[in-house]
Amino acid sequence: MEYDNDEYDKALRDDKWSKAETDYLFNLLREYDLRWSIIADRYEYAGRDRSMEEMKARYYSVCRDLMEHRLPLDMMSGEQLATYNALKYDKELETERKRIASLQMYRSAAEVEQEHQLLAELRRINDSYQSLLEEREDLFQRLDFPQSSGSIAAYQGSQGLAQLAQSLIATDRNKKRKSIAAASAAAEVKPEIVATPAIQRRESVSQPEAKGHHQRDSTVSASGVAAAVAAPKDKKQPKEQPAARVLTKAEEAEYGISHHEKLQPGVFARSQKMNIPKGASYNTKSIPVLTELGIAAALVMPTTKVVAKYEQLCQEIALLLDTRRAVEKIEQETKIFKAQEAMGDSAAGIKRSASVMSDTPKSTKKPKKDK
Repeated sequence: MEYDNDEYDKALRDDKWSKAETDYLFNLLREYDLRWSIIADRYEYAGRDRSMEEMKARYYSVCRDLMEHRLPLDMMSGEQLATYNALKYDKELETERKRIASLQMYRSAAEVEQEHQLLAELRRINDSYQSLLEEREDLFQRLDFPQSSGSIAAYQGSQGLAQLAQSLIATDRNKKRKSIAAASAAAEVKPEIVATPAIQRRESVSQPEAKGHHQRDSTVSASGVAAAVAAPKDKKQPKEQPAARVLTKAEEAEYGISHHEKLQPGVFARSQKMNIPKGASYNTKSIPVLTELGIAAALVMPTTKVVAKYEQLCQEIALLLDTRRAVEKIEQETKIFKAQEAMGDSAAGIKRSASVMSDTPKSTKKPKKDK
């Protein structure tokens, strides 16, 4: 966005930013096309040390104030109001987010291992809590069961009691199977404990072996979790690698990450691989449409999003041209039919009269009476 001196004096003044520094910031933004990492690296104004968050906050505040100065909020359309709300920037929240991300990135292996252990313990507590709730609900159902109004004559004999006992045993077996399955699932998610150097030294002292042989498998207990660890004596124990984080689609779009089945070797321009309708008629008829929309035929900045939007626009233009051609054909046929009706084709009238006469019955004889 651009502003003049009058607009700056009325709506864009800030005690922490002078007009000259604001002009310098917007010149950098135009030169480097809002690439904030490059802008923060190139920013040099009168020895001031501005962070990226400060520059972003100044830019977005100028845009919002300028939009509100030119057009009040109650007079904005839905699209303009959405753009105004999208320009909101919270500098403190963004600074805190980057600080937390930096702490997460530079964690040590011990901190990662401790976090895995805490997560496993949390899963175990949740599983035990769910089983406790199920048992409590079962107990309440047994204590508050409704009084039966049916007959118990079927259970007075030995055969009826045997069937009742079999059904109760089957119910208990199903409950035991569910509890065993839950316990095995909880055991699978527990992380393996990696032996520390102190434990390895203690094992080597208590169980000395000849050089070149492997150490015995030993059981290491930590936080109530046991895991068998077997490692060669002359090699270091590899550290457990943290699990790779899976990004969501929104995060992949934010960081510019894309997945391809097959990439073409070598360097090529993204604009050369655009999926645009082919044909000489499309090339000649689409240029006036693009000119009317104010869009250049050659993209200035063919980023991934720009190319996707441009391909969608070309597909819609091709559909528009096909629809226009079909409409023109139908209009031409309609004119021909109207001209034929105005001329009153005699042959068509004779054919219609002949068809009407052919519908009359050929024989008018009365049926003979039965003798």
